[in-house]
Amino acid sequence: MTFVLVRLVAWLGRCAGCPFSLFSSREDSSMSARLLSVTAVAAVLDVDRRTVYRFIAAGELPVVDLRAGTGRSRVRVPVGGLEEFIASRSVVSPRNRR
Repeated sequence: MTFVLVRLVAWLGRCAGCPFSLFSSREDSSMSARLLSVTAVAAVLDVDRRTVYRFIAAGELPVVDLRAGTGRSRVRVPVGGLEEFIASRSVVSPRNRR
């Protein structure tokens, strides 16, 4: 398991019971449809919110637009999309050379 994925699991584990947590006391299939705010995604990835918006603009992170009417866009990132993003960017550390 890579460092980033371990960090994500640790962060979500600390957050049990908060709205960003993947883990819940109830087990149901709706947990796979959980949505995260851009701020929460930035916290998980340990980057600035602007970086998350760049990933979204580049099409690397999927979003759900919750805009109501003609107002400003409110986007959320599905947890599954964030997990896929992390997996696609995970690298195996090279072996130490002598």
